[in-house]
Amino acid sequence: MKSVKLLVTLVVTLLVGGQVWGQTAASITTNTPSVPAIGYFCPSSVISVSFSRTGQAAASNNAYKVHLSDKDGNNFTDIPTSGTGSPLTATLNIINDEISDKYKIRVVASSPAVTGSASGAFTISRPSGPGQSGIGQAGNTTIEYCQGQSNIPPLTATPTNGAVANSFVWYNSSAQQVATGSNGPTPNTNSTGTVLYQVSQTVNGCQSVWSKINVNTLSSCTPTPPTNLVASTISSSQIDLKWTDAATNETGYQVERSADGQSNWTNIANLGAGATAYSNT
Repeated sequence: MKSVKLLVTLVVTLLVGGQVWGQTAASITTNTPSVPAIGYFCPSSVISVSFSRTGQAAASNNAYKVHLSDKDGNNFTDIPTSGTGSPLTATLNIINDEISDKYKIRVVASSPAVTGSASGAFTISRPSGPGQSGIGQAGNTTIEYCQGQSNIPPLTATPTNGAVANSFVWYNSSAQQVATGSNGPTPNTNSTGTVLYQVSQTVNGCQSVWSKINVNTLSSCTPTPPTNLVASTISSSQIDLKWTDAATNETGYQVERSADGQSNWTNIANLGAGATAYSNT
């Protein structure tokens, strides 16, 4: 009878410090995202996140998430992420629309749990509001009217940074949208006090910060006098008057005449608000 020799091979796996002996430690290096030509990312921008991985972090069955820091580059939290490897796609959801140049991201693996290194800092911002240049700057304008003043025009603003006026979005003091386009809401002068309006513009697909317009309605006010008055003699019986309307709160104009230009002024005409000419015959 032949004897059968069984050769038993024992495979011993040595673990050192939680890692398989001879295997590279798991790690993830997060690259800094490429910032657009404008120099910053708009809030809610969708970005491409590339990273490198070693050891078990590179396992084919691993799942990855992108974390975004707070405005100071600390306290990372999940943001919407898609993809199974480098590059991932993520959406820059920031808290309270806080603008900063210290934001960072990192890639985190699920199995095994590996937290990647933080990227370099980058900026999340918005374009400046109407009337302002650069980034992140909000205009602040005050307009005054008299109580009960009529013929109030709609609010307007000046587009900047390549924006157009039809991209304006207007808000009231409660941040509720009240108008869109170049013409904003028309202020109400029935009551005295200050009412805040806000307006944004869109630049390169990114909504700007809100510029502020404070409408101050006064109980009584003196209109700014007209300027550049010119009298032209048309004939022996006609003199034409022209002037610049420098006021925004007048209700009308009175035209007066004096024989010596010093005293005994007599009212000869009552004109409406915004008038800039009169013919005296």
